[in-house]
Amino acid sequence: MHTYLHLCTQYYDWDKPKVFEDELAFYMQYILAAKGPILEPMCGTGRFLLPVLEAGFDIHGFDASVYMLEKLQQKCQQRNLQPLVWRQFLHDFKTTTAYDLMLIPGGSFGLIIDPVQVKLSLQQMYEHLLPGGKLVFEIETLKAVPERLGVWEGDAKFNQDDNDSMIILSTCALRPQGQVGSIICRYELVQKGNLVKTEIEHFQLRFYTIEEMNECLKSVGFNQIHHYKKYDKSQAASNQDKFIIYECVK
Repeated sequence: MHTYLHLCTQYYDWDKPKVFEDELAFYMQYILAAKGPILEPMCGTGRFLLPVLEAGFDIHGFDASVYMLEKLQQKCQQRNLQPLVWRQFLHDFKTTTAYDLMLIPGGSFGLIIDPVQVKLSLQQMYEHLLPGGKLVFEIETLKAVPERLGVWEGDAKFNQDDNDSMIILSTCALRPQGQVGSIICRYELVQKGNLVKTEIEHFQLRFYTIEEMNECLKSVGFNQIHHYKKYDKSQAASNQDKFIIYECVK
């Protein structure tokens, strides 16, 4: 895996240390209704998983990034938590546990860009759901493509514990090739005014139409499929929305 390395993981954790309130409130509707184990594939640093675990729910998780999982484990030690988490790619997902609910918040599913791996990932999740179990995840449409392409932009995040360290992030979004977008990210770790480490990552993200995702889901066995505007179950989404949340029942 060539993304979500050390500096990216640290920047991500400083930038998004906590789950957003509207995001957590939306997914809690499903968590409270779950009648069995819950799984968060692509769980990252535990931004979503840990508060759900602390609230007393039986939630497991896995991720493909060693660095993300290391950060998650550090947080668990600080909070005296012992979650069931492991390293795995979603398209290779296998376990003996059947889940009543699977959640992929935040658009992480779009990081799987290979169509074969997309279908395998959906198939594996379908097969590991209990009858009547739900898969809830987010996708992005081409409306989410950044307006400024080919332009370098920057930001920086500080270590809130000591303020002696910061990571400078420079990004350049490229024109999508078909339905796959690309962003070049340069992470620079600065400590006490000195540049000590640099990492460059090439992120790719697959964009979807509703029709395409519906077909993918039906092809692996899902028949009850709903799509909503972001964090709003009262409104059906359209291809004019940047973000779409899918709810699929086995």
